[in-house]
Amino acid sequence: MDTHNKGNVGEDLAVRFLNESGYEVIARNYRLRDSEIDIVFKDGINVGCGVKEYIVFAEVKYRESHLSGYGFEAVTKNKMSRICKAAKHFLYTNRYPDDTPVRFDVISIEKEEIRHIINAFEC
Repeated sequence: MDTHNKGNVGEDLAVRFLNESGYEVIARNYRLRDSEIDIVFKDGINVGCGVKEYIVFAEVKYRESHLSGYGFEAVTKNKMSRICKAAKHFLYTNRYPDDTPVRFDVISIEKEEIRHIINAFEC
């Protein structure tokens, strides 16, 4: 299986996981020149007197085995920077207010084990 197909398999597994976990997926494969965000979804978190809704930008890393390391280890500083740039563009073009709460997660999949690393990095 080539890298593109592996990525699609991983993203499909991640979307199914997110949907089953109650998240609302709002975009997939959002592209900006040399940047891409694999999945964008909403996460409503109960806080005090209500729900605070986050827009979450997720990077999906899929590995067929642990031999080449864990998927989350492949999210480099350079990759984080490109995701941040694309996220800012996503928020701007979709007219989200400047104070919209955002989060950056990594979904690491090794074989069939899914690890959802919440707030994996900041911009």
